[in-house]
Amino acid sequence: YAWHFEELWAFLDDGVRPASGAPTAPWVEETIPDGVEIVEAARLADGRVVATGSRGEVLTRSAASTWSMVTALSTTVPGPITGLCVDASGGLRAVGERGFFASDAALSFAPGKTVPEFFGTFFGTAYMNGVGCGVGEAVVAAGYWSGAKSVNAGASWSAFDAQNSGIPAQVSAV
Repeated sequence: YAWHFEELWAFLDDGVRPASGAPTAPWVEETIPDGVEIVEAARLADGRVVATGSRGEVLTRSAASTWSMVTALSTTVPGPITGLCVDASGGLRAVGERGFFASDAALSFAPGKTVPEFFGTFFGTAYMNGVGCGVGEAVVAAGYWSGAKSVNAGASWSAFDAQNSGIPAQVSAV
């Protein structure tokens, strides 16, 4: 597959990186705090952008395109916050590894109720990768061997098997 993955094989086999370039319109490069690697982003109703990082960071970008650190959820989650959604009231829901977090539009995140494993015991709590906000307080979260839904913004959870197969998939995004 060298014809298809030429850059990949050159990097994996020989450590050769493609030449650096500049983004082309309409893309622009923005400066984020040092050491932060953005994983997920969502836009709030007021136009601000909220992003999560690979070490549990939560950032926001103002209308002037200036990024700033809001908080770090890394004390509760050992890894990245991989899922983020905005509900109808402007609140945010976030998941990362074994954590579920809820926030209001002021971005004061608090740990939510742990999502249980409904389809077998693998990690002790559900390992979530993605979250989707629905109508009202509906939330769906999914990850490795786990699928869960909540009708009350994560206060309680029940099993969610989208295909009614009884065999949950490895979900990376909702």
